[in-house]
Order: sequence, then structure tokens, then C-alpha cells
Amino acid sequence: MKTATGELDVVRQRNLIATDLDARVREEGFKRRFAGYASQRDLLAFTLLHTVQAQTLLAKSHYYADAPRANTKPRL
Repeated sequence: MKTATGELDVVRQRNLIATDLDARVREEGFKRRFAGYASQRDLLAFTLLHTVQAQTLLAKSHYYADAPRANTKPRL
């Protein structure tokens, strides 16, 4: 995308876009980045769902009720 400092890649240079002084550049960068996510939403949802299921099965194999409980440190 075009900025005052030149062309920036929305994926690789998202930090430069997010910190640009021009609010329009930040907004356009945000919209373009999330449009890319939206175009892959089924794949991302599938991956997230199966990751959560795998983490839950792993936690249960270690006798935890679920993954969040397995990832908490015991209180002293």
C-alpha cells in the first residue's frame, strides 16, 4: 500500500503501517490485513478448532480437566 514514505507490504510491514502518523494509512492497513484474514476464515477456524482439541486431549492425558488448567502454575 502507498504511504508518504513509499510502498509498504501489508503483511510484512504491518508494524510500520500501524505506527504511521497518517490515520488514513493506519485504517487502510488494518482493513486490508483483516480482509486477508477474512478470505481465509474457514482454514483459520479449522486450524484453531483442531489446535484447541489437541491441547485439550494432551491436558487430559496429564489428568487435567482441560488445557487452560494444565497451563496454570500452582499457587504457592
